[in-house]
Amino acid sequence: MSLTYKVGPSEPVYLPHVEYLGGEAIAGNGASQACTLETGTQIVLISAEGGGVQFQLNAESCPASGAGFVPQDGQVILGPFTNLTSLHVYMASGTTAHLTYYREREVSG
Repeated sequence: MSLTYKVGPSEPVYLPHVEYLGGEAIAGNGASQACTLETGTQIVLISAEGGGVQFQLNAESCPASGAGFVPQDGQVILGPFTNLTSLHVYMASGTTAHLTYYREREVSG
């Protein structure tokens, strides 16, 4: 079922629908680590546990000062992307990055 929000007197806006593709948890080791993106991934939810998580999209690795950052006990939603090919994370030992993968889904009716 789709929720409809009224923007104007008669113009509905629909919330996007997503399809869950899978996920993984990566334990920090003080080095860049590649994530295993599920086929068709367009949206990624990153949750940081025990410390902050640096991340880098469409790159060969993630430095200690990556392009993106998720604070300890925080979450970041990335996407939707049409060209996501890789995701790397960097975090200290004792930190875990929980990653959940989604793609947009068309819903009719």
